[in-house]
Amino acid sequence: MPSKLCPHFLGNADLARFVEAGCPAVKLAGVFGEAEALLALRPDLLLIGRVVEPIDVLAEADAGQAPEVSARAFLDRQREQYQRNPLIKVWEGPNEPTFGPATDPAGMRRMAWYAAFEAERLRLLHELGLRGVVGNFPTGSPDLPLWTAFLPALDAAERLQGFLGLHEYSSPFMWSLTGRYQTANCGGALVADEGDTGWTTLRYRKVYRQFLALNGLDEVPLLITECGLDRIGAVCPGQSDGAWRDHIGYWNSYDGAQDPIDYWRGPERDAERYYAEQLIWYDRELQKDPFVVAAAVFTVGSTEPWRPFEIAGTRVADALIEHIRASRPAAMAARPTLPPREPPPAGEPERVVVPPGTGPARPPAANLLANAGFEEGQAYFADETRERAVPAGWRLAYAGPDEAPEADQAAPYGRPITVLINNRAVTAADRNRIFAGGAYCWKVCGTQPFRVRLWQAVAGLEAGRTYRFAVSLLPDVFISPGVYAGEPLSSEVRLVAEAPGQAADSGWRTGRETPFGQYTRLTLDFTPAGASATFAVEVRCRSRLPLAAWYIDELSAAPA
Repeated sequence: MPSKLCPHFLGNADLARFVEAGCPAVKLAGVFGEAEALLALRPDLLLIGRVVEPIDVLAEADAGQAPEVSARAFLDRQREQYQRNPLIKVWEGPNEPTFGPATDPAGMRRMAWYAAFEAERLRLLHELGLRGVVGNFPTGSPDLPLWTAFLPALDAAERLQGFLGLHEYSSPFMWSLTGRYQTANCGGALVADEGDTGWTTLRYRKVYRQFLALNGLDEVPLLITECGLDRIGAVCPGQSDGAWRDHIGYWNSYDGAQDPIDYWRGPERDAERYYAEQLIWYDRELQKDPFVVAAAVFTVGSTEPWRPFEIAGTRVADALIEHIRASRPAAMAARPTLPPREPPPAGEPERVVVPPGTGPARPPAANLLANAGFEEGQAYFADETRERAVPAGWRLAYAGPDEAPEADQAAPYGRPITVLINNRAVTAADRNRIFAGGAYCWKVCGTQPFRVRLWQAVAGLEAGRTYRFAVSLLPDVFISPGVYAGEPLSSEVRLVAEAPGQAADSGWRTGRETPFGQYTRLTLDFTPAGASATFAVEVRCRSRLPLAAWYIDELSAAPA
């Protein structure tokens, strides 16, 4: 079973080892420059972003401002960061909001306000082709009865492909306050037992079983956006309470006899390895729940206030990386060879805005792909030549001259030319023919044979559920003005879906299956074994056809 553990990143650490080992996600808190390099290592990696911004949700709720107004203001403040970091498609909202006890009527009112705030924030993100993480509640919070007031936000998460976010910490062990490890049992008597749930770690099981499942929302994917050891204020006499480094003295005086793991009872007494073994115990519990997507260990890379939590450069990180690598499916490394990627440009890629067409952009439909119809009207250049425009939210790869040619290929592979166009770029007579829907489409052409791939990674999928990837393609394969090519192999296109240890494709479709001069809707059904997948469309031309062009529009990925 793949590990659910992943790094929480505040800066100044090497994340590549975690990603190469197979971690399912990376959370980037305020520092987003690693996104390009991480996705180059693993295209299916889930990146979760949080713009670090102080916001007092309780005060806003008590001030009487409409939650929808507050959500729009929140999004407007963060919009620039979303635009500057298009590779991050999942964003958190306010961090660790609290609302007081459920016995206080104001607490229920505040939670209802926050639910409306989060539902509106998800709707606004969806309009931008992005996804959101709702909640992000602190450890041991909110008071369980308050969850009834938060259900509207969870309903929005289900409809808009969002996530629920929770923080889970404990002290002095990851299993503290789970099962029989309760403060009521400190003296040795077994008077309390929470089974396979807990009050801080594994608390999410109480939430899903008591509230989400009873309301048909138990398939909302869960991101534990922070986890580890931290002060919880509920430990047995003499026990330490704090970050993992704060426990080393106590652990060294402890025999481990009551632990659910064997490590501390053995001859080796390495506090760093002991903490890693606790996190591995936690991971094995998470692996039992398919709705858990990832759990971000706080923290891999830190700033000064968080040094006691830092695991970068320690044996904790080494042991976790080895555990993640050992947990991944055996076939995960055996991925199909992709066309070589151009090296990413230095610094931020230049973003270009394509002016709007003759009519309003089509609003996005429910779709797991970001910017699926290119209606954002934004692109970036893949390299300094400015000849390969890539729609915002998408990635580009293409074959180089050293790649083995196909049979009967006229020449080595050359670089394709790709352009994001609006419907003003063509004649009025061609407008309805070239655009499958909306005001934008993506155009591919080239003077030499080429092979190009446009792809996007999607996370938060339901393992075992079938998804349908669909693309509208128009091959305008002219050999001379007004004359279409007669050879079907002049145009080849295929759809590809990949997940760790899995791959599927539609097979190359030639001009026989995709007639020249008209749109064809291509589909591929794919059933991922895990929570993430990469969807790609590839176009291949074996001939020199400088007058030919391929138009791609209206991509979608959704449950079949």
